[in-house]
Amino acid sequence: MIIAHRINRRVTALIMINTLWISRCIATARERIPKLCDRGE
Repeated sequence: MIIAHRINRRVTALIMINTLWISRCIATARERIPKLCDRGE
């Protein structure tokens, strides 16, 4: 049971890091996409 608890902690930490990274990527993408659209026109 202790091993499973440790794995769960690692998984939750990885999920939190991934969600932060994804949200950061989405924020940068939203800033860049309008600029690319303006350049295309």
